[in-house]
Parts: sequence; structure tokens; C-alpha cells
Amino acid sequence: MLSIVYISIVIILMNKKLKITKHAITRFNERIIPFLNKKEKSFFTNISNLIQYLSSHLDLEKNNIKKNKYFIPFFRDKKPPINLILIINPSESIIITLWTTGVNRKNSVKK
Repeated sequence: MLSIVYISIVIILMNKKLKITKHAITRFNERIIPFLNKKEKSFFTNISNLIQYLSSHLDLEKNNIKKNKYFIPFFRDKKPPINLILIINPSESIIITLWTTGVNRKNSVKK
């Protein structure tokens, strides 16, 4: 699918450029995409949409430069959000990998 070591599709958010590694994209495709509906799968297979979504839930400016683990909710249509953990190199704004800790049923959307 992608043949370069990491994709540097750039989204500017608060004067920071967020990049994502090929490894993180692969993990997203393996761990998150299967839990999305058809419309969401189509939207998030576009890497720039994924970066834009993750960027909107991260505030690297306000977080400690030494912090590298970020917890964010991944909201889905009419389903409970998925809790994501992102490992980021904050000094270079690169998402290294991600995984899920499960579904957050407390903040779920009722049908």
C-alpha cells in the first residue's frame, strides 16, 4: 500500500506539523478500521482525514514536551467511542504507533 518509511502528509494545527509513520497507519488499519461502518471506513482510509481527526483531538502545544503517550477518544457514528492511545514524538510531532484500550461505553451515543 505505502512504500515509504513514513508519510509526511502535513496538517498545520497550532503551528505544528503532525506526521504519522507507516507503522501507525498499519496499526490503525488493523485495529480500528474493522470497527467502523462503511462510511467511516471510506473517510478514514484517506490518510489526510485521519491526520486531521487526530490533530483535532491533540494539543501538543499545551502538553509537556517530554510526554509521549496521549489518550484520545475516537468517536464513531451511533456507537460508543473507542479509546485510543497514541505514542508520539512530541518534539517532532510524529505519531509513532497507536492501539486501543477498548470501547468507552460511559460516553456512548444512544440510538
